[in-house]
Amino acid sequence: MKLGISYNLFDGKELLEASLKSVREEAFHINVVYQTTSYYGNNSSPYIKDFLLNLKNKGLIDEIFHYERDFSKNDKHYFEREKRNIGLSIARKRGCTHFLSMDVDEFYDREQLKKAKKYIERKRIKTSAVSIIEYLKQPFYKIVDGYTFMPSNPYNFYVPFIMKIHRFWPQKHNRKWYPCIVDPSRALNNREKFYLFSKQDIVMHHMCTVRKNLYNKYANSNLNQGNDCVKSSIRKLQQDILNWQFEDYRIGNTNYSLFNGRIIEKVENQFNIPVF
Repeated sequence: MKLGISYNLFDGKELLEASLKSVREEAFHINVVYQTTSYYGNNSSPYIKDFLLNLKNKGLIDEIFHYERDFSKNDKHYFEREKRNIGLSIARKRGCTHFLSMDVDEFYDREQLKKAKKYIERKRIKTSAVSIIEYLKQPFYKIVDGYTFMPSNPYNFYVPFIMKIHRFWPQKHNRKWYPCIVDPSRALNNREKFYLFSKQDIVMHHMCTVRKNLYNKYANSNLNQGNDCVKSSIRKLQQDILNWQFEDYRIGNTNYSLFNGRIIEKVENQFNIPVF
């Protein structure tokens, strides 16, 4: 297997190096598709390209691609899919046999990833997905039972994992079909042999609210579109997260706390992510 990994980047660059280190040894090629302007016209760090070139010099990245569009002319999810398709196209051109799309706040245990790759090869799996473990505001506050942004059923929401790259027909991220419930910008039109990994085998560790500047992430999120009811609900959730402190809702003298009815466990910082 020659695994190509593509990262999307605008916000959260402070997490990228640690994420890259979690997967680098298992990747044949890694590219980063980055924006310097958000969907809402805000600028990224002026040193984002230098930052990425430094990671490239360290051997953590193989290729970078600057993504520029007029973001006023389409649905924000369209651009998310387009970025992922660019990353897939780069991986195909560089001779990768398999592909994994990632965001900068996603992490995999190295040994679990290694074993999962071998299983996919041995069983000739074409499309796969894994469960998600989410963390709240710090890389050591693990949500035990669900997610902050809760789908209708918190136990049947997954993230697309490694897929086989086809040489002779186009594969694209779309919102029309996937064997299980995933983010619509990440679904792939791959209808061949599918495998859903168990949580015991591998999970994606999601640091979606772990940021140096969480306000900035929310200001530029594609979740900010939709009708007034949706926007109001999302804004309330975002404010709840910004206000939350572990000690304010701690359960007795334990390593557990609560957030909106979910159990939060204080664990080790497994991936040595910076603490902000």
